[in-house]
Amino acid sequence: MKKTVLIHHHIFKNAGTSFNYALKQHFGEQFFEYDLPDSQVVDSNDLAGFIASHPQAAAISSHHACFPTPQAEDYQTISSIILRKPLARIKSIYSFERKQNAQTQGAIKAKELDFKDYVQWRIKATPAVLCNYQTHYCSRDKKNAAVKLNQETLKKAVNNLKKCTVVGTVENFEDTLKIARLKLNQFFPDIDLKYSRLNTAEKPSIPQDERQNLIDVLGDAIVSELEENNQLDEHLYRVASQIMRDNLLSLKSLQKDASDYLNTGKQLESEGFITEAVSCYEKAIALNPDSPWAYHNLGDIFLRQNRLDLAAQYYQKAIAIEDCLPWAYNALGDIYKRKNQLDKALAYYQKAVKLKPDIKQNLVGLQKVK
Repeated sequence: MKKTVLIHHHIFKNAGTSFNYALKQHFGEQFFEYDLPDSQVVDSNDLAGFIASHPQAAAISSHHACFPTPQAEDYQTISSIILRKPLARIKSIYSFERKQNAQTQGAIKAKELDFKDYVQWRIKATPAVLCNYQTHYCSRDKKNAAVKLNQETLKKAVNNLKKCTVVGTVENFEDTLKIARLKLNQFFPDIDLKYSRLNTAEKPSIPQDERQNLIDVLGDAIVSELEENNQLDEHLYRVASQIMRDNLLSLKSLQKDASDYLNTGKQLESEGFITEAVSCYEKAIALNPDSPWAYHNLGDIFLRQNRLDLAAQYYQKAIAIEDCLPWAYNALGDIYKRKNQLDKALAYYQKAVKLKPDIKQNLVGLQKVK
């Protein structure tokens, strides 16, 4: 099988830092960030060279990686990207640059100017930063890095967006991670993306009343100008939102199928068909990687088989998804007690008792030993 490398197209102020955190937590030293000096576009050849020099790479995040990404005989690349409502993105850029410890023109101006003056300066000096930037990002390449945006470039951006394996939105970041786990699990089994919001300056969404708040600060004329100059981005955002809605419907369908496999596995396990039950639980996980009970039930089976390390792995996966599973903590206590790692056993028993106070027997017994 070909190796798979995930390319995350990190649009500035679009929850990319939070998504990178999730990738870093899972991939560790196999995760890289790659950009060229002076915000140059990173094209397929650039990425291919980076992958060749970093053969261990499983995920690469880049602020300026354009489409398409490289494909080769020994690896394939897939893409992830997160979009944001354009007006919400404008306020976030200003808030970030006011706090940013940098000597860029934007950071300097954000500290010098109030929000209204900053926006007026941006529109005059660097309109591309605030106007249809996401369409520009999704349609550009090295030959056309500064191409004038129109319906053709929007069409190109939409086509590139639809080719991404993972498409999310800042406003629905938690659902974005759920979809990412589902989509990426086929390439990276057991992928676990931790939820965290990093590098944020304000709430991610921009509800209807927030538009009025912007008008109160910027004035109706400026807000109308920003809306006029972000029509392409608004369309692109609607496409991303529709892709997300479709994926969430698929996710719900798969979760139902996974639940059926989970219930079948329980029935088979109760009837003594352990191998068949294991197969059902594994199918449940393949369909819904966020199913803690499938992991938990596999842990129970392997614990009864005295396969302690394997059982511990599954219990750990269960509590990583749902941390309120007292029986999983209790079982981990049993495992580490059998392995004579009493400090670990005691810690897990204590967590179990905290969640379910009537689980006391093992804790009391171990405290007496210690």
